[in-house]
Amino acid sequence: MAKELDECNEILFVDEGYYKVGFRVNNTEYLPLIFSKSTYIGAYNVMFMVRHELLYKSMTPMFCFAIRKHTFDDIFVEIP
Repeated sequence: MAKELDECNEILFVDEGYYKVGFRVNNTEYLPLIFSKSTYIGAYNVMFMVRHELLYKSMTPMFCFAIRKHTFDDIFVEIP
């Protein structure tokens, strides 16, 4: 879903499915954390304009709601 140092252009609100979070060292993936519904991916990155710091990989088919960065920024311009 997202790799380390990829640009973050949207926030994903996970409604269904499971995904792993971790990092990669010497081409070996370490994905010890497992998350499911009622979580989000990329909110910190969009808020503070930083790239992804972790690796996100889906384990099952996922259903997510998304909001793009430019739409997110427009909301904060209208409602500071």
